[in-house]
Amino acid sequence: DPDKITAKFSPVNTIGIIGGATPDGWNGSTAMTPSADCLTWTIDTTLGDGDFKFRANDAWVIDLGGSLTDLQQGGSNIVPPVTGDVTITLHLGSVPYSATIQSR
Repeated sequence: DPDKITAKFSPVNTIGIIGGATPDGWNGSTAMTPSADCLTWTIDTTLGDGDFKFRANDAWVIDLGGSLTDLQQGGSNIVPPVTGDVTITLHLGSVPYSATIQSR
């Protein structure tokens, strides 16, 4: 019954990276910086061995993983293609969401 369909919206206040490859490991998100329209988020950081995910609001309600060219809600952990000093850019302007990781 269409009259009984409900939706819940979660405002995104922060997006960060979390995981074994990130500075804080799985203990906490490392915050990214949004563009003015919040469709692109970036961070200059150091990635080590391991994997990571993107997550919103320091919680697991919204978490993106899988392939960098096709990020999915609840997707698998991402193994970065490069480690060391990198710039990570998360692109939310079109579906599928994507990200790039470039050495600095």
